[in-house]
Amino acid sequence: MLELAREVGDDGLLATALVFIQGSHLIAARHREGAEVAQQVIEVAERTKNPAALADAHHLTARTLFMTGRGADALTELN
Repeated sequence: MLELAREVGDDGLLATALVFIQGSHLIAARHREGAEVAQQVIEVAERTKNPAALADAHHLTARTLFMTGRGADALTELN
């Protein structure tokens, strides 16, 4: 799905694919990779000027921060 989204230039589909990839990194405790993917989601959301997608992207970053013991940073990310 990720390659297809990039190929057709569909940022909505791209964001969806990246969210699922980030979730798989989170479940597998690959937090560095998850943080990198979350940043990609933020970039897509900013590019599309989609406030809901941007909020979701920051939530992904906060989850990663929380799972790596950075609870205070996670709360800051959510504000």
